[in-house]
Amino acid sequence: MSSPAVDWWAGGLAPDDLPLSVSLIAALQDWADEHDRLLGPTFEWPSTEAKVAFVADGRQLLARVREELGPGYEVVYFDEVTGRVEEE
Repeated sequence: MSSPAVDWWAGGLAPDDLPLSVSLIAALQDWADEHDRLLGPTFEWPSTEAKVAFVADGRQLLARVREELGPGYEVVYFDEVTGRVEEE
């Protein structure tokens, strides 16, 4: 098994580890909390509408993250509706 290139890394970065505004970090935390609340202990969406609304909120946050980080970062998004990772 080969290791990734030195300039590539993916994983669970905390928003505090990135040069993001305090307001965006708070919005990301609220969004993560909403995910946990919606899925609850069953890890199932309460409705299709809830999932679609969550994804729409995520796309708005994605745009904000990309804007604040700029071109020096690659930011991808997993779409819960399509089941796909989307790159720019």
